[in-house]
Amino acid sequence: MRVALADDRMGPPVSVRDTDDLHNALEIMIASAMRELLVVDEVGKVLGVLDQTEITIAYLAATARRT
Repeated sequence: MRVALADDRMGPPVSVRDTDDLHNALEIMIASAMRELLVVDEVGKVLGVLDQTEITIAYLAATARRT
């Protein structure tokens, strides 16, 4: 019996540029059914990871200021 490898389940990387806004990042997350996105610079170097929690915190902070 063969054990499944990570390579068997992985898809292509999904990323956003470091200059993209959070709304765009959230749209990409929803469209790709991902909870995290790689954040890359202009040459494709990975700078970090953006997750749903970070976007939610930013939106909550922005809307709290309006009330």
